Amino acid sequence: MWYLTGLHAGTYHGGMKTWHVPPKPPTPAELIRLAAGFRRPHLAATTGLCSKTLERLERGLTWGKPETLVRIAVALGVDPEAYALYTSGRLAWTRQTEPSLLQAIGFYQQAIARDPNYALAYSGLADSYAVLGVFGMRAPNDVFPQARVAVEKALAIDPDLAAAHTALGHIMVQYDRDWDGAAREYARAKQLDPSIALTYHRRSILYALQGDTERALAESARARELEPLWLAPRAFTGHIYYYAGRFDEAIRILDQVLALDDRVNSARAFLIRSLIAKGDYARALDEIDKHPLQAQGSNAFRAQALALSGQPEAVRAELDRVLALSKERYVAAYDIAMIYVVLGDKENAFQWLERAIEDRSTPVSFLARDPALDALHGDSRFAALVQRLGIYGRTLPDG
Repeated sequence: MWYLTGLHAGTYHGGMKTWHVPPKPPTPAELIRLAAGFRRPHLAATTGLCSKTLERLERGLTWGKPETLVRIAVALGVDPEAYALYTSGRLAWTRQTEPSLLQAIGFYQQAIARDPNYALAYSGLADSYAVLGVFGMRAPNDVFPQARVAVEKALAIDPDLAAAHTALGHIMVQYDRDWDGAAREYARAKQLDPSIALTYHRRSILYALQGDTERALAESARARELEPLWLAPRAFTGHIYYYAGRFDEAIRILDQVLALDDRVNSARAFLIRSLIAKGDYARALDEIDKHPLQAQGSNAFRAQALALSGQPEAVRAELDRVLALSKERYVAAYDIAMIYVVLGDKENAFQWLERAIEDRSTPVSFLARDPALDALHGDSRFAALVQRLGIYGRTLPDG
């Protein structure tokens, strides 16, 4: 059952409509944002709410009164029930598990059914399809085209919607590998609305891919400032440290994230990768056993830890398991390549890296910086793959 995110339990009557609010609204810690894409000056003028109140609503620092959120929906030109469905979708999206992302897609689709010109709902739909592909929950070739259709619809309705430009930039990074186009989209999003944390978070990914660690850290820090309750930018800071070879710093910050919320799969995934890279295989295996993971590289983690701790027979069995799993559901080719790397089988490793580029496995774009692939660096085929991807060391457009 959908709910009106951020409203107190009860029934609200307005005009000729009634909105029912169930008794368990999300907690402030869950609610990172009531609606992405707010244009605060416009809303302040049209709702009569002060900018500070809108900022607190936008950051999820207050739940707001029912009439306040309905006023915002009306100011946005949105059916309040469609707005409620949209905000429920945003909440589901923040959890970033496969079930929650599918739930978010359902909320957005319902919001669009109520208001076919609701650009923000199309943008949220694009973000949800994209994350399914980023984390390897669905094949990128299946979900990113759906994300593109949704974001193009959002921009057709509202060409100046900052959230949609951020979503398009993400698709360009994770699927198209249009690095310059992505940089321009993020710059446009920032120009339209410099208060959207997701723009800075995603720019930090682009700069990390490029190899500019300090700029990536700065963008991630800005995202954290804008959304202090949102853990994804903090978790990605750990990713940045991992790719920079700063494993102790990665472990420290990822432990902090998981202490706040042990359900953040991306944090656990890169904690495991950092522990393996540092040589703490026992703890890595303990972390693998704590929680089922669907995240970048997660299908390879057990095999990596087993191989590097001197258990080759167990690695072969794990490889067989992952290959069998790949016949039942999508498994990123990059994950399988990483298993062959720890087995010392370079031929199969390169074959699967080629497949990873073809199937758009999202982690492959970090190829040049991934410590898990250090054993391949002396091979000319590795240099050719890095050049083919074209992001590491690239000069990006300013913005």
